[in-house]
Amino acid sequence: MHLSTFLSVFALSGAQAFPGHLFSKRSSATDATLYAYGTNISGLPILYNADNGGLYISATNATIDGLQSITWDIPSITEASTTTCTASMGNGTSPGGMHLNTTESGLTPVSIAPNATSGITLYGTLLVYLSDSDFESKFWAQGAQINGEDAYMVTWNEENASENGMTSLSIKTAAPSS
Repeated sequence: MHLSTFLSVFALSGAQAFPGHLFSKRSSATDATLYAYGTNISGLPILYNADNGGLYISATNATIDGLQSITWDIPSITEASTTTCTASMGNGTSPGGMHLNTTESGLTPVSIAPNATSGITLYGTLLVYLSDSDFESKFWAQGAQINGEDAYMVTWNEENASENGMTSLSIKTAAPSS
């Protein structure tokens, strides 16, 4: 009797010692906002330009005409090879999924397109591309103008090499701390 009570209490305290958030490296996300982090980019949200399908970051976190907020449904690692990372706008419609050009060298715009790239997933809160068995995060920000306002265009840099005026990005589902 005492042994079974001891084991029950011991098992319960052991389970509490390993909270579930420690095992979230392979989880999916629904209705997630993506935030960009890099030099002079401190957790600014990724925005969508419906005119060209591109993803952008407001340089000052100000509202820019033509850019709109979006949320993402991001598959787990186990689903990423067959499922895409899908965007949703505030009105509930989906313009498509995230598209990365992983075959062309140099900088290519990250966009939302019907032919979305499979393999985009999360490792913890970090957005990554699963290439064979490697996690890749080759996102970069390139200065741009949207309707006369300063912004950054989100690009994929297949070589992951520093280029003049470019900022390496980490894209996460974790909002900046206030």
